[in-house]
Amino acid sequence: MHVRMNIIGPCARRGLGAVSRSCPRSGRPTLSQSLVLSIRLNSTPPSDNALPASEVPSPPKSFGNRTAESTLESSLPPLSSPSTHVDPISASLSMLGGNTTFNTARYAQMLQAEGFTAAQSDAVLALVTEAVSESMENVARSMVTKSEQTAELTDAESDFTQLRSEIHTLEKRDFAILRAELERILQEVDRMKSSMREEVSRVHGGVRLDINLEKARIQDEAGQLRDMVVKAEERIDKEMESLTNRMVQIREGTKASLKQFMGIAFTAFLVYKLISYQQQQKNR
Repeated sequence: MHVRMNIIGPCARRGLGAVSRSCPRSGRPTLSQSLVLSIRLNSTPPSDNALPASEVPSPPKSFGNRTAESTLESSLPPLSSPSTHVDPISASLSMLGGNTTFNTARYAQMLQAEGFTAAQSDAVLALVTEAVSESMENVARSMVTKSEQTAELTDAESDFTQLRSEIHTLEKRDFAILRAELERILQEVDRMKSSMREEVSRVHGGVRLDINLEKARIQDEAGQLRDMVVKAEERIDKEMESLTNRMVQIREGTKASLKQFMGIAFTAFLVYKLISYQQQQKNR
């Protein structure tokens, strides 16, 4: 039969041996009042030397049989003084201020009701009680006492006070350094502002002078271009007038030439007609 014990304390949940501030100040019970007992009776896990399923003997059908009783008694350790009453074991284990008890006498009666003999139930409960005692001793060894916890808490508070004073001193020193650095940066910014203002004024004056000079130069060039345009217009007008006069002369000359050509052609036609008429008269 395999007995597995789990005993958990409020401070042990955060780690065995750990000291927490919330444990001594929160009004929780001490170690002897805050142990939680969990007892589980499971079948023994199979080992490497276990027999095959075909070779394992079947359990006895009735615990009232003498054969089953002798078999279980032979597998249990011998008792010094077996009895039907569990006087040394029947003491209750009080948990959480007496709210939860582990009454061995009641469990002995339950085992006997299932077919166990008094000696067998005493042996089982003796093993359970021994396991519980060892688990409680292990937990007690792994945890700290209230005085040790108070001492650790006092040391932690003193360390925290010292750390807070050091942080306050560092904050003051860093704040003074930061203020001096900020003032220096502000002075540097003011100096850069004045320098940039002077530079902008100088550049603005230079740009304004360049713009005025460029404007005067453009006005001069515009005047020159205007004069050139006027001269070009006058020249064009003169050329147009001369071309007009020449075209008039050409037209008058063309008209005179056409008149002369038409007169010559008419004269030639009349001569031709006259010659033709004379020839006709001769032929008659």
